[in-house]
Amino acid sequence: GDVESGETLRVLEGHGGWVMGVAVLDGGRVVSASEDRTLRVWDVESGECLAVFRADAGLLCCAVMPDGRTIVAGDRTGRVHFLRFEDATG
Repeated sequence: GDVESGETLRVLEGHGGWVMGVAVLDGGRVVSASEDRTLRVWDVESGECLAVFRADAGLLCCAVMPDGRTIVAGDRTGRVHFLRFEDATG
């Protein structure tokens, strides 16, 4: 499926609360921020969750820096977290 047909290509499941933000990383990966206090990095092709960051408060938004690997996420307490996603390929 695709946007034109209106079909869902993939559903990524694992958060225990509302997903508040999603952003695209390099290498076919996305990051999602949730009120369940987790930030998750996903492989879009396989649907696998590659990494989980646990915060002290619900995460309300996320973005990816121009380098395509540094994640920025904001939480309910007003803190902004900077994380760099590294995998086995570097």
